[in-house]
Amino acid sequence: MDDPLVSDDARALVADLTVRGQTVATAESLTAGLLAATLAVGARQRCGATWGVGLTGVAGPEPHGGHPVGTVFLGVAGPVDTDVVRLVLEGTRWDIRVSAVHAAITGLRRFIGQH
Repeated sequence: MDDPLVSDDARALVADLTVRGQTVATAESLTAGLLAATLAVGARQRCGATWGVGLTGVAGPEPHGGHPVGTVFLGVAGPVDTDVVRLVLEGTRWDIRVSAVHAAITGLRRFIGQH
């Protein structure tokens, strides 16, 4: 996809997002949890929104970056702080992606309710 907020390439995502006034140049320098937080904050800032969500992880079929298939990190950014949750999901690549989206919606609702 050409939309820099939706991509399977982490470098393409973070290269275009600005967080706290500084452009994040490479995804390799970020841990998966920090990447999820960076994506959430960057999406919130870029869209001019109150809340932002970032998802990154391994849907499969092979492990990646030292993480097994099904490892997903969810970042939720609000006006004051950002929360990151590590998820362990099971199933096919499609199952993991759908479960990650479900977890993102649930996590965003919970985060908003706490703030």
